[in-house]
Amino acid sequence: MKKLISALIVKQAYKDGIREISAPRKASIITPEARSAAKDLGLTFDEGPDSRRQIDAGTVDEELVRKIVEMVVEQLPPENRNPDTIRDVVVEILRKNMKQA
Repeated sequence: MKKLISALIVKQAYKDGIREISAPRKASIITPEARSAAKDLGLTFDEGPDSRRQIDAGTVDEELVRKIVEMVVEQLPPENRNPDTIRDVVVEILRKNMKQA
């Protein structure tokens, strides 16, 4: 099933400090309003088939990842806040733990 990316998701990503949203073409549908919001906020979409931040459907919960990233970012000094890097690490750890389960 494809992931729907709405303007609400774009606005939340911006609020969370994320500046690029993974949206592989074969796995995502981006609404016109989401594209407009992303343009207005300066966000981009990684629509490549091998998006490095792609989360496989049914393996890792996007909402869980977002909450973890938000909690980690809040604990870091401003100069060390890089939500994209933190998100990559969180996804990698969650995937490893899910494979072991």
